[in-house]
Amino acid sequence: VKGFSPAAYSYRQRCLLTGKTVRTEQSPAEVTEGVCLGIDHYGGLILRTATGVKTLIFGTVLDWS
Repeated sequence: VKGFSPAAYSYRQRCLLTGKTVRTEQSPAEVTEGVCLGIDHYGGLILRTATGVKTLIFGTVLDWS
């Protein structure tokens, strides 16, 4: 088994952001906001944004509520 998949289940169970509105920064010019749907099997953060569902694989979580 390769990648993040073996640990994904445990991370999903512990993700404190699931269901919360999250604001992330991928670069100084790119900020994404949406409701966290959880963690995918590669470790990406899944967000439901105003323009659709996005999976973020890098960036900084700025805040959540």
